Amino acid sequence: MSNLVKIICISRSMVYEKINPRSRYHDPRFPKPFAMEGRRKYWILSEVHSYIAEMAAKRKAGGEK
Repeated sequence: MSNLVKIICISRSMVYEKINPRSRYHDPRFPKPFAMEGRRKYWILSEVHSYIAEMAAKRKAGGEK
């Protein structure tokens, strides 16, 4: 989680908001976490980078900022 927060530049609580389908900040495109050891969450780095690239491409195309 700490590495994800550094890469994406959002708070830990916002990460949970983005993955929570009940949240008004839910983003279905945000990479989905998985658990390997109990409740600890992990993200696949390539999916995180793809998400960032998608957001950057939308910005360049004049979409979301």
